[in-house]
Amino acid sequence: MPIIGFSTQQRPIVEGWVQGKVLTAFAHWAVGMCPDPAHPTQHALATIFKATVIKASRVLGELAERCGWRGLFAFNQISELDLTFQGNSIAEGDTLVLCIRLVSELLGGKLQLPTCQNALAPLAQQEHQLMTEIQSRLTEIGGYGKHRTEAFNQHILPFCRPLVETIGHRMAYEAAQCSGISPDVLELYERLSTGKALIHLPAQDVSRVRCEDPLVDEQYETIIAQIRSEALYHDPIDDYITAPIVSEEKWENFTESLLCFSPPASLDKCKPKL
Repeated sequence: MPIIGFSTQQRPIVEGWVQGKVLTAFAHWAVGMCPDPAHPTQHALATIFKATVIKASRVLGELAERCGWRGLFAFNQISELDLTFQGNSIAEGDTLVLCIRLVSELLGGKLQLPTCQNALAPLAQQEHQLMTEIQSRLTEIGGYGKHRTEAFNQHILPFCRPLVETIGHRMAYEAAQCSGISPDVLELYERLSTGKALIHLPAQDVSRVRCEDPLVDEQYETIIAQIRSEALYHDPIDDYITAPIVSEEKWENFTESLLCFSPPASLDKCKPKL
């Protein structure tokens, strides 16, 4: 049975697939918003995009675990890709430091970001609530003039990266919505970005779930069906995939290509050195 057939393996696959669809649309939107490379907005959107993608890449760790020992080896590309994202998080500006700088500029009124398309949308409200909380804390410590003080360090800095990620989730959702991505994908992405579970399990007692109670909804099932359908056709990204785990045929060819080591014909020839 393919790995996607097991309910325990589906969640990280679904999460990664949904993130990939939405963030691809986000990338195209962000590039289109910055025709002038020297404009300050480009650096802001680049920081937001980077923070959002790095957070989404954390699903790779769980995906590697769900693939068992095969997920740990570089030849299957999962752990290798995970390390690449960790490197990208640091390269050309540490993500956390970039987030701190961006939020500091936003709080100081030095930068303006594109406004949200729908202020009543859950992701826009989540962003607004977090920004309001940060601005309230900033007022309590004496305003933006205190941005180099210990109070700013203690009460504002811990919120910087979560705020940038929240802004990124909202922008990514809006970009995907404008690009025509299906409502099912948008629904699951919104659920991921607001901290809701993809699979409906009770918080405390799993034993109380009845067999007739659905653990997954229509959107989840639709996405799984779409993943299976797309797997049958060639995707441009397939040209970059060398992992043998993607199919039985490739895995069989890979194992047959490995060197085989056998013990000596006679164990008598292997005398201990001591």
